[in-house]
Amino acid sequence: MKALLVLVLVVFTGCQGNPLYDDEPQSQLDRLTDQLLEELDTVKCALKPYIEYVTEPFEKGVDYIKNLDSEMLKAKLLQRSEELRGTLEERLKELQAQLEPFNQELKEKMKLYTRELKAFYDFYATEAAKHFEDCPN
Repeated sequence: MKALLVLVLVVFTGCQGNPLYDDEPQSQLDRLTDQLLEELDTVKCALKPYIEYVTEPFEKGVDYIKNLDSEMLKAKLLQRSEELRGTLEERLKELQAQLEPFNQELKEKMKLYTRELKAFYDFYATEAAKHFEDCPN
């Protein structure tokens, strides 16, 4: 009995003698924080339908992307790239056919200019050789 009395006395004196006393009162900052959190919860509840309305299209897009079959997409990309490659090769051949006359004309002009330049060079080479023959070494 004495032990029980000592235990009760220790408990009451450790709690400043009041076992029913609540925690310390909240500071103004804590009360303000609690009020703010309550208001935010209220706003979230009020805006929940609007948020769902706005985010629904994005969720559908994400689901669509997740459901894409990568093999199907790969096959489609390969098919489209082959089509584009065929079109590119076809147009390249058409362009080469259109430019062929200009290419031939350019080659002929280059041959003509080369012959003229060679004749010009040969003339001056022989003239220079004659001039240097006359000079003593």
